[in-house]
Amino acid sequence: MFNERLLESSEFYTKRYQNFTTLIIFPTLILLVLLILLACLTHKETVIKSTGEIAPIKILRTIQSTSNNPIIKNELLTKKEITAGDILIQYQNTESDTNLQLQKSSLKNLQEHVQALIIYKDSIKQNQNLFTDDDNFGCSTSYQSYLSQRRSLSTDHQQQVNDQDRVKQQKIIISEAINKKNSELSQYQDLINAIIKNTSLSPKNAYYSTFLDYQHQTKELPISQVDKLKKETVTSIQQQIDSINDALTSYKTQYAGFSSTNLAEDALTNKLNELKSQQLASITKELETLNQEIEQTKIQHAATETSGKNTIIATESGTVNLLINKTKLTSIPQGTNIAQIYPNLKKLLT
Repeated sequence: MFNERLLESSEFYTKRYQNFTTLIIFPTLILLVLLILLACLTHKETVIKSTGEIAPIKILRTIQSTSNNPIIKNELLTKKEITAGDILIQYQNTESDTNLQLQKSSLKNLQEHVQALIIYKDSIKQNQNLFTDDDNFGCSTSYQSYLSQRRSLSTDHQQQVNDQDRVKQQKIIISEAINKKNSELSQYQDLINAIIKNTSLSPKNAYYSTFLDYQHQTKELPISQVDKLKKETVTSIQQQIDSINDALTSYKTQYAGFSSTNLAEDALTNKLNELKSQQLASITKELETLNQEIEQTKIQHAATETSGKNTIIATESGTVNLLINKTKLTSIPQGTNIAQIYPNLKKLLT
């Protein structure tokens, strides 16, 4: 029978609970379950180390120096957050009225130039001189030059047409001469064949009278002299044939030397349209440049007016990025880019 007092001994519990199963398998199983749960509840992150640059999507504003005067207060610091209306730079003295007048004069000059270019552009489009007087920018002169180029193209084209017509006429004349020489050559060949072979000759032959004279002479001469007369006549006719062949060779050489190029019917129209397109493209490009200068001048004028209060005030909220060293901010030439205002990164992330 089982002795119940054995349950109270440590030996019993040691054998029961400190065996291989409780000490190795169970802890290993528990650890495996924990690892599975951990893999299910967590995610893997991959970290890549590389060199890069963080740049803003856009630049809100570029701050320029509006005065050559010494700076007595400078609030521009890299990575400093600013809000619209903050005083960024304060100068020792105000801008003179001379700069404002110069900027106004420059702006007016640019705008007048734009108006002259617009008239120039419309004149080309409408094929009509819309200038009432000479301008100060040479646009009316440029339009006259454009008209001169059109006239030159028309003159050159007409000269080419005349040359082509002259060539055609000369080719017709030479072609007729070649046909005439070929006809003469054919009739001389018939004549010489008739004499050599003692056959008849068609009365329609241009040299039929020569053939009759030869026959008349042969009838009056003794038989011994007929062969001599035949040889002399054949030699004379052969000389005429050789002369005709030389003339034919010369005519054919001249005919081959003429240019066979033909002008297209719309060649002049295409050239004029190409010239017109080039001029309009050039004017459009110049207008774009002038409009950019006008906008830049307006910005500078507005900045100069603001600097009349000895200050540059932020017009945008964001983060400052200096473009020049801090040590150089005590005095900066007018128009120099000092800093840029980037969007506030914290606000973009929220």
